[in-house]
Amino acid sequence: MTKLSMTMAAPAARSAAYRDHSDLMSKLKDVLPTLVHAQLDSVRREISVTQLTADLEKANNTIAEERARREAAELELEHVANYARELHWLLKPEYEAALRERTEKVRPLRPVPAPDPEA
Repeated sequence: MTKLSMTMAAPAARSAAYRDHSDLMSKLKDVLPTLVHAQLDSVRREISVTQLTADLEKANNTIAEERARREAAELELEHVANYARELHWLLKPEYEAALRERTEKVRPLRPVPAPDPEA
């Protein structure tokens, strides 16, 4: 439904309807399909082409939103994985050097004398 089709159905001049009631007509354009669908459900008619088109458009919008969310999540995951990989390669030599130092370091052990009980 368009604003033009609403003004054609109403007994008012088109320019006056656009000028005075443009916001209302925009809201009606969004609400009327739901109202018509509810009225058709109340008389239990078969689903109309208009309803099928609206349902298909809603489904397509949902699919597009989910694809956009998935692509954003994949991009973020790729960014985090790249960051972790770069950090690993930057820190690997330092980590290996610390391990080498720990294994190569000689720590001489010496006995600790027992404390003198008389002192």
